[in-house]
Amino acid sequence: MNVSIERKRTDCAALPKGWQREEVLRKSGLSAGKVDVYYYSRGMRADTSLIPPIRQTASIFKQPVTVVRSQDGEGKVKRDLQHGTQVKPKQLFWEKRLENQIYNQRRQIALSERAYR
Repeated sequence: MNVSIERKRTDCAALPKGWQREEVLRKSGLSAGKVDVYYYSRGMRADTSLIPPIRQTASIFKQPVTVVRSQDGEGKVKRDLQHGTQVKPKQLFWEKRLENQIYNQRRQIALSERAYR
């Protein structure tokens, strides 16, 4: 197979305006002659212009984690305390189970008292 074009870059009509499709012919290996397809956006920025993510240590993890901010600059962090005092959630399962046990105990006591009368 004699192909003179190794790389072919064209505008891609299937994607939004500004996207290009590049077809690269594989020269060697078991899949020689097959084509790799790459898509490029004209609006892509070089990696050098990107700000690297901040590496911080979260106190709960005790390991470094990457913090990625979706907004430029320092965004304000909303705290739950700003919304006033919040009620601590209860463990309803155990509370309901204990209520049921107390009810059953009172019922048994009442039934046993009736039996003695």
